[in-house]
Amino acid sequence: MDSPRSKHDAITRTFYQMFIIDIETGDYEVDKNGLQAAKRLNARHENTRLFGIRIGYNIVASFGGVMERVNK
Repeated sequence: MDSPRSKHDAITRTFYQMFIIDIETGDYEVDKNGLQAAKRLNARHENTRLFGIRIGYNIVASFGGVMERVNK
């Protein structure tokens, strides 16, 4: 069984990464670069519809603003 510290480290490593999901199949990719994750999914499922979100945040990107982390 994982220790609380190792679970915390694993969760912390995923923050700020992109979670991209194929909404039709449920297949997904996690990557620092959302475009790369989307390309890998598109290679597996051609002409698919994708949805993406930045892990730990309400938004994907900020232009001149501040990205605030979600604390739940």
